[in-house]
Amino acid sequence: MRAARARLRAADVVETEWQDDGMVRVQVTDPDGYRVELYAF
Repeated sequence: MRAARARLRAADVVETEWQDDGMVRVQVTDPDGYRVELYAF
């Protein structure tokens, strides 16, 4: 997830939320404004 977050940031994807406390997740918005969540335990 941390590597995915770095790639998303490098691609200028807008991050809306980040959590790293046992469950690691990142929320971003797609080009249409929809929120997409990626996570891993």
